[in-house]
Amino acid sequence: MQKRMTSNECSQTTFPPQAGRKAGLKDEGKREKADMTKSKKFASIVTFSLLLAASAVAGETNKTKLKVSEDVTVGGKQIPAGEYQVEWTGTGSSVELSFSSGKETVAKVPAQIVPLKVATARNGYATDSAAGAKAVTDIFISGKKFELSLGEVSAAAPTTAAKAQGNN
Repeated sequence: MQKRMTSNECSQTTFPPQAGRKAGLKDEGKREKADMTKSKKFASIVTFSLLLAASAVAGETNKTKLKVSEDVTVGGKQIPAGEYQVEWTGTGSSVELSFSSGKETVAKVPAQIVPLKVATARNGYATDSAAGAKAVTDIFISGKKFELSLGEVSAAAPTTAAKAQGNN
């Protein structure tokens, strides 16, 4: 049989003077520590997400491989036939174009991004041999709806009559 306590008996129950207070402070400290840990984890997740998003945006690289099948000039510099890493940097329509072979940059030239109506089917380039040497005038990049026109000022619609094209 259970014994019921009267309200009088309940009020007579005593606890050591500081026991309840210390336990409350201890629990509160644990709660604050847990909240701080949660906040740090949340901040870490947000930071990681932002870095991931930034790297995804930056992940779209402005570079491609280009196989040059003949000796050509790029920005007045003679480069031999071979495979090159072509990278362009800059904002807007004016960019700087770099040709690299391995870790060595062999030529840097200013270029213009010229929009195309249809994406190019494969990487390639156009040359102009009016000055005697074959000078690269345009670079076409597979799957892109633009071409890179080498030089300070580019024509909106380059004429192909005086140009020979090489492609990959």
